[in-house]
Amino acid sequence: MNLPAYLISPCCKGKLKEEEGSLVCENCGNSFHIENDIPIFHKEIADPWKRHQKEAYDQFMREFSLNPSLPQIVATDNWGLKIAGNLKVIALRNLLDALVEKKGTVLDVGCGRGEILNKICAHYDLKGVGLDISIEAIKIARFYNPLVNQYWVGDAESLPFRDNSFDLVISLDTLEHLSSPLTALEEMVRVLKPGGKLLVYTLNKRQLFTWHWFLRLITFRKLGVDKGHLDDHDPEKFLNAREVKKSLETKGMAKLKITYFDTFFTLAFNELLYLILQYRGKGKSESENSPSCVFKSKNPQLAVPSPSLKWKLLNRTLNILYPLFYLIDTPFRLIGASNGFFLQGVKR
Repeated sequence: MNLPAYLISPCCKGKLKEEEGSLVCENCGNSFHIENDIPIFHKEIADPWKRHQKEAYDQFMREFSLNPSLPQIVATDNWGLKIAGNLKVIALRNLLDALVEKKGTVLDVGCGRGEILNKICAHYDLKGVGLDISIEAIKIARFYNPLVNQYWVGDAESLPFRDNSFDLVISLDTLEHLSSPLTALEEMVRVLKPGGKLLVYTLNKRQLFTWHWFLRLITFRKLGVDKGHLDDHDPEKFLNAREVKKSLETKGMAKLKITYFDTFFTLAFNELLYLILQYRGKGKSESENSPSCVFKSKNPQLAVPSPSLKWKLLNRTLNILYPLFYLIDTPFRLIGASNGFFLQGVKR
């Protein structure tokens, strides 16, 4: 197996060598099993929460892999309205536009099937590396891999990568699933090059007065972020944005900026739009229900099919509405109350 130079043992950061179907660390002697030509860069998971998260996600990926529309979803259709669903993708695109300055390498921690990484690499002409704890997700990412990105199975809290390896590290909707999200953030900073950029999105511990908080209040917790997410989310593990910012400032990060998102009006609009699209899409084929994409690919293999006029109008409308909703949600952002937040920064 021809290993990239950035790969190391996640245990002691030592050099790896291949021996009889495993990768072995030359320093500490730890070995990592290879399954279907994919090294598994984590040991047996002892933590019950982390093990539950992995098993649930593996099962979801096995069911998803039966979807006959999988190639289109992974390679072409993500970051359109059908997957992202709403204004959040507009916010992400705007943040990335400000962060990405030149060609380089991007690491996606918690990459899942790789569709987000595919889109970002195609749009910004970056080389991609993805890591996920689920081998089922990585199998899909490697099989439907039009940009030949590199995908690995590993633990976000102990990354199998050398220090100072990547120009950009992203992690979206992953930290809230981890046992120790702050440890994972420190690992992301470690593998960033000096001057490299970090962008994460996770759920916010401070959700007072948000749309989901309101739903939980009036429906006696029958609706809102808790409903249907108890298997995936533990609110006790959500992060306080300001505390994370202070922590990362001591770990070598500068120019840190918090963008609170999905507060009250934005989240209410997003969920209404999602319900409308779901209702209107019932009984339609994937191609008929295929939306516009806000990331425009420079790679013909990832080119999104020409959208219908309704999707073009909806995409244009969302671009217009985004700054308006961001403005009217200002009171919530001022007190740090939101369903989630983006955090970006630069490594000193």
